[in-house]
Amino acid sequence: MPIIEAKARDMVEHYIEYVFSGGSDLKYRWGCCTPNNNLNFNWRIMKAPVFVIDYLIVHELAHLLESNHTPRFWNIVAVQVPNYQVAKNWLRDNGNTLEEDFLDKKLGLTTATTD
Repeated sequence: MPIIEAKARDMVEHYIEYVFSGGSDLKYRWGCCTPNNNLNFNWRIMKAPVFVIDYLIVHELAHLLESNHTPRFWNIVAVQVPNYQVAKNWLRDNGNTLEEDFLDKKLGLTTATTD
């Protein structure tokens, strides 16, 4: 996921230290930040609009400064992505489409989900 890594690097330049761990098949999250400052993103976000990807990157980077979803956390996000609520709403309303396989959708197949 070189594009995601480059966007994250451009957003923080030299202000925050982190390790981009790449894309993985996260089951219930779009991204995560570990206590060791490792950033992981669900590979499916590559199918999202750019403004959503930007929000997800900023969201995880903000966790490097504030680990919980406190008012301070959301202020950090809002300063960097003033329309972050639009991206959150897009994920709420359309995130399930990122889980779909393009070929399955084109062929009219449904994908079974497992817990």
